[in-house]
Amino acid sequence: MNAVNRINRGTTRTVRFVPHRTLRPFKFLWDENNALAKRLGIAFTVDENVRNVYQKLNLDLDSVNGEWILPVPATFIVKDGIVRYSFLDADYMRRQDPVDLLAAIRAVNH
Repeated sequence: MNAVNRINRGTTRTVRFVPHRTLRPFKFLWDENNALAKRLGIAFTVDENVRNVYQKLNLDLDSVNGEWILPVPATFIVKDGIVRYSFLDADYMRRQDPVDLLAAIRAVNH
């Protein structure tokens, strides 16, 4: 079975509104307390300098996520219970290229 899912982080209060704010054709899953990100080893604590900048911008991760921890942005293609493709970059400014992702999806499905 093929499915596209997006795993969202956050608290119960913040996550329950996410699907209503989007019309994307995929299921939203919830990573409570970044448990999956921590198990995958892709969670990191936001350092004090970045935390200060976020707070000056009124971005309070503690109220949104319940803690000052974020996952490294990551993309996984899982087929038959096996990770067939992954993209992770510790630099959150570098994200998965959609063209590369589509090519990876095609390759995994053939």
